[in-house]
Amino acid sequence: AYNSTLNNLDGNINGAVFSTNSIIGSYSLLFSGAGDNVFIPDDNSLHLSNEITITAWINPAVSAAQWTTIIAKLDSGPPTRRDLYFFLNNNYLSAAFYGPLNGDWTSSILIQTDIWTHVTATYDGSYIRLFTYGVNEDSTNGTGSLSLASNTRSLYIGYNEIWGKPFEGYLDDVRIYNY
Repeated sequence: AYNSTLNNLDGNINGAVFSTNSIIGSYSLLFSGAGDNVFIPDDNSLHLSNEITITAWINPAVSAAQWTTIIAKLDSGPPTRRDLYFFLNNNYLSAAFYGPLNGDWTSSILIQTDIWTHVTATYDGSYIRLFTYGVNEDSTNGTGSLSLASNTRSLYIGYNEIWGKPFEGYLDDVRIYNY
């Protein structure tokens, strides 16, 4: 998958296929729910510690199970987790940013199947916020530095390497910002 930034972090597509059912540009990626993923090797530009924004267009094909992965950079289990995890938890938009939030947070935002939805997760040093279509729909308190600065694991789109939890449906225009 092509990276349009100067970081040159192109991803390796494993199993997912290009589809013309897209929202941005000509193609999205279709994930079968059987472990398809985009794998991005670790890079210093992913070692964020202060702020983060993650955005994606998602179109789930089926009702999401618990911890269905949109994007994951998981490191280890408790008590030393250094995770970034943006996911659906039984169709509710959810996030785990270790450091400011030492656990998973499931929002009140219900994501429908077979509909393109623009989703965003942010952390600004004080709050973790979740958005749909650019509108802040839910938030929770979070303070402290992100624990990604010491996370040297790879980044996955549509899958997480520790528990699996694959996405089934379409993902398009997935982005991570350092603000």
